[in-house]
Amino acid sequence: MRRLLCGLLVVTCVGCRQPGLVGTYELEAVNGVALPVPATRTSTARATIVGGSLTLGADGSYRSRLLFRVRTHLGSYADSSVTMGSYERRGRVVELRQPLRTMVATVRDGTVTVDVEGWTYRYRRP
Repeated sequence: MRRLLCGLLVVTCVGCRQPGLVGTYELEAVNGVALPVPATRTSTARATIVGGSLTLGADGSYRSRLLFRVRTHLGSYADSSVTMGSYERRGRVVELRQPLRTMVATVRDGTVTVDVEGWTYRYRRP
């Protein structure tokens, strides 16, 4: 009985050292460059990515938010972009699904890396 109890405690503790996927991750880099990162530039404005987060819910939902600083000839302002959908994990690969597209992410050592239309976003648990 003692051996069984000790074995269960070891299994439980090993599981505790491996945090689950569910939670909020903070954006730390885009295309391998630490924030802030230039996003777009036109003749009248330029946008810089200054932050963001990726939240993976226990119910299989996700929410991604990017924070921008936009500068124009009139001044600057903050803006954001939010996408939501569902996700499914298969080993180290996570599919983030929206009605019209699916994005692929990889999970490794508390980091989630998402590839979206030629851009790579790296998120890490705070």
